[in-house]
Amino acid sequence: MSEKDNQNRQYQDSVFVRLFTYYIKKLLSVCKVLDPSITSEDIELIKLENTLYTGIKNDISCKVENRLIFLIEHQSTVNENMPLRCLQYIGRILEKILEMKDRYARLLIKIPTPEFYVFYTGNENLPAIQELKLSDAFIQETETPQLELVVKVINLNSKGNDKLLKECPILKEYTEFVRIVKEYRAKYGKEGYDKAIRYCIKHGILKDFIVENAKEIESMLVAEYDYDLDMQVQREESYNAGVAQGITQGMAQGMAQGMAQGMAQGISQGMQRGEAHGFLTTALRMKKANCDFAFISEMTGLSKEEIEKL
Repeated sequence: MSEKDNQNRQYQDSVFVRLFTYYIKKLLSVCKVLDPSITSEDIELIKLENTLYTGIKNDISCKVENRLIFLIEHQSTVNENMPLRCLQYIGRILEKILEMKDRYARLLIKIPTPEFYVFYTGNENLPAIQELKLSDAFIQETETPQLELVVKVINLNSKGNDKLLKECPILKEYTEFVRIVKEYRAKYGKEGYDKAIRYCIKHGILKDFIVENAKEIESMLVAEYDYDLDMQVQREESYNAGVAQGITQGMAQGMAQGMAQGMAQGISQGMQRGEAHGFLTTALRMKKANCDFAFISEMTGLSKEEIEKL
């Protein structure tokens, strides 16, 4: 790929994606660990131009036997909207793999069974395995949703997944690689990427893959971690901005309500005062006209004592 073409790309592969497209048979071994019923030795990558994220491509979709398997990596906070994103993603995949005529066929068209997995390699203390469901996002809760999509989140840092990593050495090496990169990045800054790469080569962690792709891997790491940090900062800024906006709106709303209540109260009091003043004026005129006090009281609501004081 030329430098110009590379600059025109809408995204950059993450190390996760590059690793498992480089070791396609290793990817098959990951799928088999996730779904032990798979026996086939054939696997087909399915690529889309756009990805679940902008900036960094960290998702892999592949067809194995009669399954569509989606693998996604998270290094920061797990996005709870992942089921919704996967729903949009699977729709685009099906558009890609199905013939246009099949969509309008009278007979039932069979499609591969989709499976969605997120590999979490971040620092949060998440459960070993958890599920995110599309139905959790529904405004109206229902016990039997007519549309559901489940994403299984696997925390690769959890001791509860030691067995899984033992059965899948490539995934274990990758998890160790991520840990070392984070450690060296925190200690040495961006210079830590080169040090982490050298350490992994020396200790046989993804050695063949790194030796052949060292420079490109370092470039991907810089972009990947910068992007991850940028997303984190944006989320924090959005949160802080939301809090500030909420406070401002709350104060403005409170002031507006206070002013409205004050105006309403003032108008009410003014009307009451005006009404009382009107009654007094009327009573005084009737008194000067020598009207009977009982009649004046009946017409104005004033007492005999109040009329006498006028």
